[in-house]
Amino acid sequence: MKISGGIRGDTPTPLDAGLLGWSLDPAHVGAGTILVAGKAQMAWVPVHGYGTVSKIDVCVTTAGASLTVSGLALYSSARNLLSNAPLATTFFQTTGLRQGVLTTPQAFTPATKGFYVACWAVGSTMPTMARGGNTFAAVNLLGGSPVVPVRFGVSAASSFTTGTPPSGPLAALTADFALLAGLE
Repeated sequence: MKISGGIRGDTPTPLDAGLLGWSLDPAHVGAGTILVAGKAQMAWVPVHGYGTVSKIDVCVTTAGASLTVSGLALYSSARNLLSNAPLATTFFQTTGLRQGVLTTPQAFTPATKGFYVACWAVGSTMPTMARGGNTFAAVNLLGGSPVVPVRFGVSAASSFTTGTPPSGPLAALTADFALLAGLE
């Protein structure tokens, strides 16, 4: 077995799945997390090289019901809004892979490092989103990443109450479970 650059040649990468980046390897999805009405579940998604993000992928494991708001957005490392994906209120009322198309695609370079994905909803029965197993909560306790202090978190205030996300900068995130998100 030849190891190059510290990564085994058979280790799955986002590119293997046709993605520019992911918040965690989908093989590590162990449970779901129910969204909290008006708060955004957020995940840091590293990117490498050059490219343009035009879509956000998330996975609904239990459909929501009677939702009045559904949202996905892309934020910078400083938690400033870059682009959002306007969604129908029924967007999270179906299980499986859900894909939001950004209103303004975002180009990146090696200096970008990554983006925060925000996922939120408001309604009577909140959807459950795919997330990493309990062990991934410990990732935040290890100091996050060299770029952002919290890789996985929830917005501190209930400011995600409409389909239009706040422009930011968002307040510091409260560490939480690892939302599965991908970028295309």
